[in-house]
Amino acid sequence: MQLIGGPATIDNSGTIDGTYGNAIDLVGGGVVANQGSIVGFTNGIVAGAPVSVINSGVIQGNGASGDGILLAAGGKVVNQSGGTITGNAGGVVGYQYAAYVGNAGSIGAANGDAVDLMAGGTVSNSTGGTITSNYTGVELAMAGSVGNEGAITGGVYGVDLGGGGRLTNSGAGRIVGGVDGVYAPVGAVIDNAGTIIGTANDGVLVMGGALNMPPAASSKAAPTVSMPAPARM
Repeated sequence: MQLIGGPATIDNSGTIDGTYGNAIDLVGGGVVANQGSIVGFTNGIVAGAPVSVINSGVIQGNGASGDGILLAAGGKVVNQSGGTITGNAGGVVGYQYAAYVGNAGSIGAANGDAVDLMAGGTVSNSTGGTITSNYTGVELAMAGSVGNEGAITGGVYGVDLGGGGRLTNSGAGRIVGGVDGVYAPVGAVIDNAGTIIGTANDGVLVMGGALNMPPAASSKAAPTVSMPAPARM
């Protein structure tokens, strides 16, 4: 389904299937509210102008380089509890303009980043929300903010703050990376009251910036940043 012109509104509680292309292509942006199934041979949803997506159903991009949702000009994605957004290359991908992603459901990618905001923006992962990828759970290539109360997991990095910014990991938040839990090559501010794990390397690798770990209250578990023990010589 390709809609050319001004902004469009799509309210779906059935099935939209892009058999040989994208399931939904909003050239002029608009609003998509999905309680059903949106599955594209390439991408689930592509928007060439700002778009708002509210999902409590399934959005899926099946192409080898396909994304669940591709935001070419920014916008907002709210994945509600029970909602699933997946793609082979990326779950939610934004470029050129900053975007907002709020998740209380599940966002995943098989071969890329689950959430990849190339122009920065904001990611808010609520309690019960999962963001999972074989590569990076959440990547912000430019400065932005990540708030986590759920679980973020990546085969390489849990969170990659490539452009800097701020990560706030709450007491219930859990971030796990197959290499580093959090990677911030240009510096960042990390506020951690939860758990951050780097399975093969560092829990948090920050090249400049600050790591803030508030003291644990007597009734609460201490915040955790863990990394593997060095091999014995």
